[in-house]
Amino acid sequence: MKYTPYIRGYLDDSPETWCEFAARAGVSRAALYKFLSSKNAPRIDTLEKLLRAAGFSLVVTPATPTTPPGDAGAESEPAPQEAQDA
Repeated sequence: MKYTPYIRGYLDDSPETWCEFAARAGVSRAALYKFLSSKNAPRIDTLEKLLRAAGFSLVVTPATPTTPPGDAGAESEPAPQEAQDA
């Protein structure tokens, strides 16, 4: 899995044990081991907790540009102009 090296790298450089890290992240030791073994895809909440505890954040972006629901055909409003000092 692409995100596993981030956690492994953090743990390699951290003075924390895996058990301490798991406890601080709010996951079980077993969940951390399963995550690092890459045998199963982790639950999204487990992934987020581990990444956050290692100093990363999880960001979701659309794979392709999309229009938000309800905005179909809506014209974009011009950006407000800043007041100029006279």
